[in-house]
Parts: sequence; C-alpha cells; structure tokens
Amino acid sequence: MNRLTPFSHISGSRCLIPGTHYLVEAYPALIRIRDLEGEIVKERPLDVHGPLKQFTLMQELNRGYVRIFSESYKLYVDRDLNITEKKPPSLLGGEMLFLGCFKKQEWEKLRARKELNELLPLWFRLGSLLKLPPREENEGGLLSLLEPPNHPEEIAPRLKALFLAGFYSMMVPRREDTDYQAILPQDTPPLRANPLYLLSEGAALIRSFFYRFQGDNIFFLPSLPPECFAGQFLNLEGWVDIEWSKKCLRRVSLRPSYSRVVTLHFQSGLKTYRLGRHERSCLEPLEIKAGEHYVLDRFQK
Repeated sequence: MNRLTPFSHISGSRCLIPGTHYLVEAYPALIRIRDLEGEIVKERPLDVHGPLKQFTLMQELNRGYVRIFSESYKLYVDRDLNITEKKPPSLLGGEMLFLGCFKKQEWEKLRARKELNELLPLWFRLGSLLKLPPREENEGGLLSLLEPPNHPEEIAPRLKALFLAGFYSMMVPRREDTDYQAILPQDTPPLRANPLYLLSEGAALIRSFFYRFQGDNIFFLPSLPPECFAGQFLNLEGWVDIEWSKKCLRRVSLRPSYSRVVTLHFQSGLKTYRLGRHERSCLEPLEIKAGEHYVLDRFQK
C-alpha cells in the first residue's frame, strides 16, 4: 500500500495530529503541542547536543500519529497527546485515496510543486479522519473556494488557490491568508468557523470527484480532475474499491454488507463490463447480496 507520510526537516514546522484538533510544533530540542488558536497544551524539552543532522517531523497518516526523529532520538505523538518513545497502535482502516504518485513527500518541495496527485490524498486523509458537526452558518472568504466547480477543468485552480491561502506549514488550516498572496480580496474577513472545516469539507468535495453514493445509485468518477488520470480509492463506504488509469475506470470491487439492487453510473461512453465470466450492460441494474464479493472489470465503450 502507498504510504501517506509527509515530512519536513525545517525546525519549528507544524502538523496536525491526525484525527484531532491539536498540532505538533517540533524543534530539534523541543516538542510542543498546541491547539489551533496557538495555546500551548504540552511541551517536552529534549536533552540532546546539536546541531542535529537528521531532524525530521513526519505525519504518519496511514497509521494515525506523528513521528519526530533524528540521529539522537525517535519519538511519537499519539491522538491522546502523549509524547512517547513507544510506537502507538496504528489507526488502520478508513477511506484511502492514492493517485499514482511515488515522490518523497517532503513538504517544502510538495508545496512548491502544487500537484494535485500529491496534495489530494493527503488532504483527503486528514479531512476524513476529523469528526466535526455540520456548520451552522454559511461563510464566504476561504470557504467560498470549496464551492463545487461547474467543470472538471476548474477543480485544480480552485483547490490550489485554497491550498495556498487556507493552510500553512504542513497543511495546518488557518482563518485567513497571513501570507498575503492576493488570492482573495484584501477586505475578506477571517473565518468565524473552525478552520478545520477547510480540511473536512475539502475532503468531502475531493471524494465527490471520484465517487458519489445517493440512495441505491452509485456514481464512479463523476467529475474526475484531468490531473488525476490514474489512481485508487479504497474502502469507500466500507465496501467499495475503485481503480482507474488513463482517465478510464478499470476495476470496481463491491463487498456489500446487506442485499439490495443498485444502479451503477459509469463514465460517459462506457457500455459494457465483465462480472465474473459474464458481460453486462452498464445500464442494467445490479442485484448484490450480503457477504458476496463482486469484481467488475474489462469496461468497454
């Protein structure tokens, strides 16, 4: 499985503890845990002699914790805000997006490249692990950049603008663009809502590009961004996996927990697929039974 492990070697870098409202601020000889408003919750000085050559802050998104290490130590920060030398239990499962990029996820280079196939899996995983109540009010400003685009070609510019304006350090969300990049008008007010909504609602928007489930209707790759020409989306709803390459659906795996009849909606132009040894029409409803495993492939136009 691809690993989602963004990292930074810069002293003072910050990253969220996956699935929490807290962030780690790491220096070679000091680790701080803060809330999003900046208040220090916990800190731990480290008895080391510098300068350290291999200092690294790494966000383990597959496993659900933060790792800080150098040639002198290896420490972990878990979701209970413990700073420990013992590796925490992994947070396994959940929906995972991979977009065929295997470059090292060094944050400063990643931010400079601004490539969606690198950014979206990290953004989605961070946002999908958060549990936030629905927002009670609509806001413009940074959140306006999360409005669904009308065309797939609009996805990349919109998300890249929000990425630059709405986040700092290792994708820590903020209320306003304190880098003053002129992405939004200068009189745009700061967010009143929790800035974590930039992650969670961003994750929901990202998911909708690749998969939508409405009633008994399942939509595959409904708004595929052109930059995301190959990838996998695993464990959708806990029972659906999809794979695609060259911008075309290649494989769908279904593991239903209860029986039903579903209508599958594929990319425009696809007419048939293989289920087992049989060819089926893409327009034909599919009866699925609990406990069975269905593999759909060989999609044809």
